[in-house]
Amino acid sequence: MTNILDTGSPSRNALVS
Repeated sequence: MTNILDTGSPSRNALVS
């Protein structure tokens, strides 16, 4: 996943992390 684009979304950030 591209965490660069998902950094603004806390919910998606949890998936990337």
